[in-house]
Amino acid sequence: RHPPASLLLSGTPGNGKTQCAAWCCAALPTIAFVWVVWPDLVKEMRSEYGKEDRHFDERAIALASAALLVIDDLTVPTAGDDRDLLQRLIDVRWREKKPTIITSNLALPDMEKAGLDARTASRIASYDKVVFRGEDFRRKPRATKGEM
Repeated sequence: RHPPASLLLSGTPGNGKTQCAAWCCAALPTIAFVWVVWPDLVKEMRSEYGKEDRHFDERAIALASAALLVIDDLTVPTAGDDRDLLQRLIDVRWREKKPTIITSNLALPDMEKAGLDARTASRIASYDKVVFRGEDFRRKPRATKGEM
């Protein structure tokens, strides 16, 4: 198992994956972490694709070299540059044995069905996995002030 400290937290929305990732970071106060929300990162990086500007490479290198990287809300990339970014991040971190925490509404087999490449899937397969099940806490009725 390589690297043993990486985690894939998957399951339906509203079951605490992001909160669990935050707790993991809080439990490691001496480790500097970088937290990215995948859809936001993709949007940011798309503005840099194909430019001569070094921002894209610098940002990708910073993410790949972080002591701990959290990728929140990972979806399967469909655009080529988005796939390249994910492949690069996962591959470099795997080879350098840097811990990564990924949260996703998709389990690994579902990611593969949605088009995740075999190499990236193989590396993520080496992560420890926690599957979250249950009702979406955001959809549960909340007590009103008078019911408290």
